[in-house]
Amino acid sequence: TDNGCTCKDIIDFERTMMAALDFGVMRPVSLQFLRIFSYSTRSSSAEHSVAKFVSELALLCPHAARWPPSYVAACSLQLAMRLLRSRCSEGRRALREYAHYSRKEMAAGCADLAWLLVNMRRPECSMTAILDKHSEEQYGGAAMWKCLNGSAVRRVAMRSAQVVRWKFPAASANHTF
Repeated sequence: TDNGCTCKDIIDFERTMMAALDFGVMRPVSLQFLRIFSYSTRSSSAEHSVAKFVSELALLCPHAARWPPSYVAACSLQLAMRLLRSRCSEGRRALREYAHYSRKEMAAGCADLAWLLVNMRRPECSMTAILDKHSEEQYGGAAMWKCLNGSAVRRVAMRSAQVVRWKFPAASANHTF
């Protein structure tokens, strides 16, 4: 600054702002970005349902936990568009424009998320709660759609750099997600 205020003045003002906000400051989550991206790209309810399911799977993945929520949402929606083969170039181009991630950046995230889809049904996987939730009709039943088990998702998953390194957390009675 131009020495117009002291360090104490800045801290006092910060306290005032936090009190005015009732200390309600939090990090945005991927679902908030997903809603914006889905609306902005005019995504179908099917695309949104698949992307929401994939975004929730990413919450339980230690590797994806380091990703910004906007990146999780953008990659989830791009993967959904690709697997559902809907509005391929138009929708993906609009998504890159709104999300501000390059094709190359999103390709890496899509591959990692596809790897999650391929491996989520393994017995040692602890993601069964999310799988069960998104199998229900009230959540769109997206987890049961054939496009999430087909060769297209496997092809995308094989591009993942994480194929060899990732291990799922073991399911146990002590962990409920």
